[in-house]
Amino acid sequence: MTDDDRFDIDLGALARALLRNWIIIVILVVVGVVAAVGVTMATGKRYQAASAVYLGQPTDANGNPINGINSNPRGAQQIVQSGSVLKAVAKSVRGISASRLRSEVSVDTPTVTVKSVSAPTNFVTITVRDRSGTRAVKAANELADVLVTKISSYADQKTALLSRQITNTRARLAGLDTRVKTAQDALNRVASSGGTPAERASISATYLAIIQSAGNLRDQLIQAVQSLQLTRVVAREVEQPSVFSTASLPAQRVTQGTSLAVAAGVIAGLIVGCVLALVRERIRRRADKSAPTPDTPAEAANPAP
Repeated sequence: MTDDDRFDIDLGALARALLRNWIIIVILVVVGVVAAVGVTMATGKRYQAASAVYLGQPTDANGNPINGINSNPRGAQQIVQSGSVLKAVAKSVRGISASRLRSEVSVDTPTVTVKSVSAPTNFVTITVRDRSGTRAVKAANELADVLVTKISSYADQKTALLSRQITNTRARLAGLDTRVKTAQDALNRVASSGGTPAERASISATYLAIIQSAGNLRDQLIQAVQSLQLTRVVAREVEQPSVFSTASLPAQRVTQGTSLAVAAGVIAGLIVGCVLALVRERIRRRADKSAPTPDTPAEAANPAP
């Protein structure tokens, strides 16, 4: 143990020091609040705009969902916030740098809770904040368009392949119709010819076989076209990423958090005021200790001129 009380805290003296300098604390609190509000107002108006993108759900040849960048919202976030995308959008929007755009962009993914387990959905919301509402709207829509373009490769290729298959199958159908018409015309000629019934029946058998075979194949091709068309609809409407909703003017005005700024100003003013009050109290005490004290009551009663 030690009798050194240099580090002891006299709460009573501390409270008296603060009370003695309360006016300074109040003034500094007011200054802190005014400064915080001033800084908040000086930042100017801010707006935010949001666009939503459906990422799509890729499927395999049997229609079963498969994993890919479209089914991974984290991948979409990485694309939107990548340097190349931000630079391209900043260049297109103008008036905002890629670095500032990075700090003003947020990509959120809604989740669906099933049996207490949360799973992300294939939607992302791109939010951009800026002092210009027009600029925020344009940047949000540009980012959505870039994202859709970058993740649409699989669905685009699949849709194009299905379209080619449909075109080829329809061409085969047209060829079958031509064969059937040719065989039917030949049957009509045989029927009007002058041969015996047996001869006409023998000749007609070949054309009848062609018509029957073409009819069966035609039914199969029609079913194939319908199946391909349905698959293409799924590719376009389910697998294909798309901009679900676009940002539009007027952009939403963003509150500047004035109450938070005021609270910060109050706290800062209190801290600085209390510190300054303690410093002044310490200086006052040192001044009192260094002041000369009279040696006798007489000297105290009759101070020297």
